[in-house]
Amino acid sequence: MNILWIFIFCFSFVNEVASVNILRFTDNREDDTGAKIRTRPGQNVKVTDMTFCFDVFVTLIRSFSFVRSKDSPDLSVAVPESLDSIQVQFKGIWYLAYNDLVEPYNWGTFCLAYDTSDESITLAYKGVIIFTKKDPIILGSRSLSETFISSLLLGQKKGAESMDGQITNFRMWSKPLTKIQLLSLSKCDGLLAQPVAEDPDLINWETQEWDLNEGITEQSADMFPCDKVDKDVFDVLMPTAAENYKSAVETCVALGGTMPLPKSSAEVDTLQQIAATFVDKSTCFSYVWIPIRQSELDMSLWYTEDEYEEETMPPWLEWEPGQPNGQDRQTCSGISVTGNNLLYDLSCNEFSYCYMCRFEDITFFKFRGLCENLEEMMDQRYLIDTEILVNSLEKGIVFTGYKRSRIMLDTTLNRWKVTSLFDETPIITLAFEKDLPTGVTTWDIPDRICGDSQTERTLFLNSCNNTEFACHDGDCVSITQRCNGENDCNDESDEQRCQTLYWEDGNKDAYSEDIPPRPIDDDISSKLPVYLSATVSALISIKELEGIWQSKVQFEMTWYDQRLFMQNLKDNDNLNILTEDERPEIWIPDVIFANNDKSERMVLDENALLIVNKIEEEGLASSPRELDAAEIFLGELNPILYRRTYSTKFDCAFNLRSYPFDTQECIMQLEVPQYHQDLVELIGTNMSYTGPKELSQFEVVKTTMETKDGKALFIMLFRRRYTYQLVSVYIPSLSLLMITLVTGYIDTSHFEANIMVHLTTMLVMYTLFQAISISLPQTAYLKLLDVWLFFGLLLPFVAFCLEIAEELIVHHEEKDADEEKYHRPITVLSTGSTKIFPEKLPQSSEKKDKRSTKRRLVQILARVVLPVFTAIFIFSYIMVCMYDYNNPILKYD
Repeated sequence: MNILWIFIFCFSFVNEVASVNILRFTDNREDDTGAKIRTRPGQNVKVTDMTFCFDVFVTLIRSFSFVRSKDSPDLSVAVPESLDSIQVQFKGIWYLAYNDLVEPYNWGTFCLAYDTSDESITLAYKGVIIFTKKDPIILGSRSLSETFISSLLLGQKKGAESMDGQITNFRMWSKPLTKIQLLSLSKCDGLLAQPVAEDPDLINWETQEWDLNEGITEQSADMFPCDKVDKDVFDVLMPTAAENYKSAVETCVALGGTMPLPKSSAEVDTLQQIAATFVDKSTCFSYVWIPIRQSELDMSLWYTEDEYEEETMPPWLEWEPGQPNGQDRQTCSGISVTGNNLLYDLSCNEFSYCYMCRFEDITFFKFRGLCENLEEMMDQRYLIDTEILVNSLEKGIVFTGYKRSRIMLDTTLNRWKVTSLFDETPIITLAFEKDLPTGVTTWDIPDRICGDSQTERTLFLNSCNNTEFACHDGDCVSITQRCNGENDCNDESDEQRCQTLYWEDGNKDAYSEDIPPRPIDDDISSKLPVYLSATVSALISIKELEGIWQSKVQFEMTWYDQRLFMQNLKDNDNLNILTEDERPEIWIPDVIFANNDKSERMVLDENALLIVNKIEEEGLASSPRELDAAEIFLGELNPILYRRTYSTKFDCAFNLRSYPFDTQECIMQLEVPQYHQDLVELIGTNMSYTGPKELSQFEVVKTTMETKDGKALFIMLFRRRYTYQLVSVYIPSLSLLMITLVTGYIDTSHFEANIMVHLTTMLVMYTLFQAISISLPQTAYLKLLDVWLFFGLLLPFVAFCLEIAEELIVHHEEKDADEEKYHRPITVLSTGSTKIFPEKLPQSSEKKDKRSTKRRLVQILARVVLPVFTAIFIFSYIMVCMYDYNNPILKYD
């Protein structure tokens, strides 16, 4: 393969403004040098409250100092070689602001504010507050030196610390700016719509002069780099032709760029001029591909994929006369390298043509998949400085590492190699010939360098940042789009290997799925809290005779496992389901249904779901040792959710004292096994019922929950619907009782009929009593309905007895009357021996009155006392039923 040559045309979109100065620092200078401030008379004042900001651009990766007070501990702002923090010394006190925002070849704005009112220091970088602290004891006892301003030194080289890069726009105010102002000033993303602070009064970059040592130069620019809205753009002509149109597009994407799409005829002219300038030095054919393609639905319609809706013709499209003429065989388009700027239809696959890629001035790359030893031998992050390549075209594309290595093409072997920056010693070599080293590729590595016998390793060089997922074809999509159920990458690599659990650095081997995790806060409890909720969707059965009830209930358990890390979590929890392979790998609570006759347990089967509930807004970047990027979330912040629906039977202690005006309290009692009771506690959080409230015998009154001694109790209250008993028992029996009472007013001459009424009533009441007793559990106590039925048996019995008593009294009265009417004759001796019947002897009035009184007493009992007593009983019974119905005695409130 020929060396890939690059020809560059650069054009910047900036507004013309007054020139500004930028200081450029090189590492090739003497020790203890820098840009020292040249103070004006009266400028070196005593500083108390203050804020300063500056823009910085770093090229060489090593420990470096941005700004420092020379020969004084007043101030120092530096970055270590690891680039993992910004280290600030203020008033002799060091403050470390850890962050991952410092990157080479990248402009950023740093701000520091100091407020004496609360002795606080606040640091901001790239639009982020990276550190803030109140330190009244130490800071309040110290002050800045009188010569603080005059001692300031930018980009000092001192020993191992050296500034290699650029600094500009250093400003200092004599007051602390607010956090909102610091965030706005440190964004470095274009001109501010409104000024956030007045002009600096202590140091103003536009008027301040600096003394520069050798190795430090002053350059002019149209505007401060952080004020640029549009970055410099470079259109690069790739003279080595691509095999086909798709390969050309993928190459641009793999290098972190795009194929330039002209938006007007004038831009078509510009691209044609670039191509024509270098045509003599290229190996291309006479055309350059342009990203305008023929519609698959209509051959007469051409569209652009990026800037316009599909099937929409660009309004500026101008074709060469007679073009397009290839119909469905020439579905791509291009411009002539020489000649006019009109478009031609070209074949997408049959011929090789040149192409262009559009880049920003710096393109960053990084390797994924390196093992630990390789990370120590070579860089993980690289860059291409397009502007630098203009002066070294003969070297082709070179990926320069941040610290110790570079990637370049070995023209002898025609393979890409990673070599040392210092002596060009080869470290790893691409295993096969390839136009670019980007993408998922296999590399030859030193034997056993990664702790195994492998001499090859799959690595992934891509240009995506930490907030993006690198598709295997080189394209970049948002990291939040990975594993979201949609194919956002053209090669669908974003939906491959989608797992929820993230294991790194052997923590899977150290994890035990049999041991519960420790609680997040040991100070609150030594037991892991497992939060339980229940949603009852239906009541299957309530069996009072068996003392059980059965419901269809969905249980949810939630707990935190700080030993776990998760990846690719989404706001929609249904996308965070653990796979079948992942489920056995983690610990889940062992929960027993304590009031089930078989003590059944919650199970993890095909009907159960394990879901991670995303709580964190943003995750962390995954380890670069993983081939595919992922967003990592902490188990201590994102709980695991277990969900399953059960139809389990539970025991219920039915309290029938108030039957049929009773309210039943049935529970589902959940607990952990005894061997986990010192490690895990269950906490009920919610219970709800979504089914119909009115059932055949009951109505659901309330659902509640309670946590007791590490057990979760889910309670449902059922109130019996008494309409059936009212119609089938109370009203018929009340009618019979009324009939019984009415018979007391019927004359004793109908004694036999009355007796039959009483006996029939007793028989019916006893039959009702027996029928109801069979349908209910046998209890040692009387139920309210038993009291009613017992009274229903007792009342006709009493009426029967009174009827018999009255009949006996009447019988004795009739007997006495018969004795008076039929008395014995008396024989009187006389001359004619004649029989004489004496006059009727009167009955004893006392005896007669006594019998009459008894009869009246019996009648009063049957016709007055018994009805009144019955009415009182019925009224009292109704009151008791209403009270019990509305004020049930409950064990759990």
